[in-house]
Amino acid sequence: MSYANLKRLEFWVLLVCGLAWMDAGSGEGLLTLLLAAVPGGAMLTAAIGFVMFPGDNGISRTGALGGGLGVILAMPVLLVEPVTAIGLTAASIAGIIASGLIGAEGIPVPDGLDPPDATIRLGLEVGSDEVVLGVTAVTMGVFSAGGQTAVAREMEEAVEWLGDSGWLTAPAGFHDAPPVLDKSEPVFEARSVSGLSIEVMSFESGYAPRPEAPGSQRYLGYQPCRQAWAWVLRGNDDAPWLVNVHGLTMGTPWLDLKLLQARMLHQEMGLNLVFPVLPLHGPRALTRISGRGYLTGNVMDTIHAQSQALWDIRRIIGWLWAQGSDRIGIHGISLGGYTAALVASLEQGLRCVIAGIPAADPAWLIWWHASQQARRQCVAAGLTEETLESIFRVVSPLAMDPQVPGAHRYIYAGLADRFVPPVVTERLWEHWGQPDICWYPGAHLSVPWHGEAIGFLRQALEASLSGE
Repeated sequence: MSYANLKRLEFWVLLVCGLAWMDAGSGEGLLTLLLAAVPGGAMLTAAIGFVMFPGDNGISRTGALGGGLGVILAMPVLLVEPVTAIGLTAASIAGIIASGLIGAEGIPVPDGLDPPDATIRLGLEVGSDEVVLGVTAVTMGVFSAGGQTAVAREMEEAVEWLGDSGWLTAPAGFHDAPPVLDKSEPVFEARSVSGLSIEVMSFESGYAPRPEAPGSQRYLGYQPCRQAWAWVLRGNDDAPWLVNVHGLTMGTPWLDLKLLQARMLHQEMGLNLVFPVLPLHGPRALTRISGRGYLTGNVMDTIHAQSQALWDIRRIIGWLWAQGSDRIGIHGISLGGYTAALVASLEQGLRCVIAGIPAADPAWLIWWHASQQARRQCVAAGLTEETLESIFRVVSPLAMDPQVPGAHRYIYAGLADRFVPPVVTERLWEHWGQPDICWYPGAHLSVPWHGEAIGFLRQALEASLSGE
């Protein structure tokens, strides 16, 4: 128990806001009370947890998720009691901000870097991260579906197989160079998205895990992954190409183009762009939830999906080479930043690699985002963080040498990132020889609204890709 936290404003904000929701639902019928108890109970639980269990990652996530649900549930109240609805919305947003400020304190920041000041904006940014992480934990949380015993058994087989093959010591050899994508293979369909003219590119991936690989037959059964997809924006044939790789849960044109700065890169800078769709995302998803299954704890599915992502992207890059392009760079955010770093560890000839908020250490991140209960179940089944680190070497940019020259490696990341804590980014920065890096004072999802990060991206491209 933390008596000091009893005096914190964040505790009182969550307590009062939670009680406000509970009070609003009392006396209005059982259904109304039950609905009000969802956001109210979540914020009250977070307040109590902040005092009783300080430092637990679930505290800020629970409070922020309650606040996020409160914003949604307050909307229909506007139709009958506008004043009450405005008050409940304000209470919910206050709960998100308080939860965000609590969550910001638990983000590991590298030595020598100062965390951002605790402001209302920071609380809202980090709280928004926590809301999405809370939803993700419900819809596709790490090990949320259980099955750790089966995963541990498959991982034990995989570690032995990878070790005997020599790929744990030389992980780049795990990835075969894919065949060149012939110009006749891709199919293109013109479409307009958010005022931009794009081409929807599709082709048969051709990827298949090695038959002896654990989990290979299961992964081959994921039929939507057999077809590869990408969004293409091209204008001047002589202009450079940028491969733009999306993050987890993305993979739809409007979202990819918006968050990966298509308008700035294509219309303002004149770059040709291609946005590959990662396996298990968008039109390649197995369910209505894009990205489900990529990082949910079934480790060999993650290994195979990431290997296929590298295969498909390298085929697209080969197609660009075949078009006569000699200025090609790669950029990605979050899961895409991690993927871009991996591609740059295998593909030679790229002009630059820009890793945005990169999830560069997947083993550490899976363990970080798993609940305490899930981690206990993993350990009981014989699945440890050390085992994860071993098997993920074959898809880790931290275990491979980058092929892009040091002056053309770039990284940007947030100092208050709850998805990818800055200590993860620092590992990639160190491994890459400490290249140019931009630390912006914000969270993960708010990166498009931090001008220093977007300006850094633009300057990196102008320095390495746009020039002759």
